[in-house]
Amino acid sequence: MSKSLIFAAVLAMAFPASIAQADNLKLTSLDWPPYSGKGLEDNGSSAKTVKKLLAAAGHSVSFDFFPWNRAVAEGLGNPEYVGYFPEYYSTALDAEKSKDGKCLFSNSFGSSPVGFVQQSNAPVKWTSYDDLKKLNVGVVSGYVNEERFDAMVADGSLKVQKVTADVLNIRKIAKGRLDLAVIDSNVLNYLLKADKSLTKLADKVEMNSKLLKEHGLHICFPNTETGKSARASFNKALMAN
Repeated sequence: MSKSLIFAAVLAMAFPASIAQADNLKLTSLDWPPYSGKGLEDNGSSAKTVKKLLAAAGHSVSFDFFPWNRAVAEGLGNPEYVGYFPEYYSTALDAEKSKDGKCLFSNSFGSSPVGFVQQSNAPVKWTSYDDLKKLNVGVVSGYVNEERFDAMVADGSLKVQKVTADVLNIRKIAKGRLDLAVIDSNVLNYLLKADKSLTKLADKVEMNSKLLKEHGLHICFPNTETGKSARASFNKALMAN
């Protein structure tokens, strides 16, 4: 065996594969413009930020895009990937705070203003979560929205209609089939301008004046040595920039 091969073998024994292969990272995401998407410039604003920060930490990175629930499953369960993004923080998902949590959350690298889309000619005034019980509210399946809101959905005290994409909720709102639907305001603005099937609906829908929450955006790393190492690198680069 050559000296170079012996040296490589020693390195492989000295450092776990998760560290030795850390220069090339793969993350999953979803088509969620303007933040992420296969067809977006730089794969979206969040992807651009993540790639820049990981590059500053000495890592190259590539992204694979899936429907949201699959992006989560692949990012956490497939060893080919080191996590997924962008995710909202949730105590229930936090592996360091919940026994059922599976995420090691990075520090926040961006923000997402989340509220409701409504019909322009039928604005909704709500002050408490109890007000929402009387309304037909749409959500996207698998999305974290806001902790109290999601808890009410989970325990059945708030009935919602679930779809697989924001576009579907926007169409339902425009047709008067929902009173409100949870959405990020930047996503709504982007879709109304960029999606040809929605541009004609731009005068029929608008954001409700009251936000649910201004979320931070995070990478969710799996609770493994690989995930811990990748999170540490990302957070270090984020603090330095």
